[in-house]
Amino acid sequence: MSEPAPAANHSTFAFERLLPGAPRHAWRFWAEPDLRRLWAGCHPDWDELEHVSRFEAGGIELSRARDTAGIVHLVDMRYLALDAPSRIIYAYTMRQDDRLISASLVIIDFAEAPPDRT
Repeated sequence: MSEPAPAANHSTFAFERLLPGAPRHAWRFWAEPDLRRLWAGCHPDWDELEHVSRFEAGGIELSRARDTAGIVHLVDMRYLALDAPSRIIYAYTMRQDDRLISASLVIIDFAEAPPDRT
């Protein structure tokens, strides 16, 4: 028997972040595993249980970690399209102790900052 689906709460949002350097520099933080962990890592006190990363179209990124309260968190990503160094499209789910809490589609566009915003 499959688990019941969580209540649907659909939303769309966008945010802009100005980063130093060119798009190819930001791209490295996705393409290079050690840099990717710096970009995505946010809980140094959690125990990493599993980590898999294949940064390619059709590839996966999977991260399973246990927080300080003992809850296991799973992020399961699928890279749908990559256009180096300007666009990443991926879908992912998040689970806590095997309970689905979120499913999302993400589009990241890297672009040069306008001259007046550097």
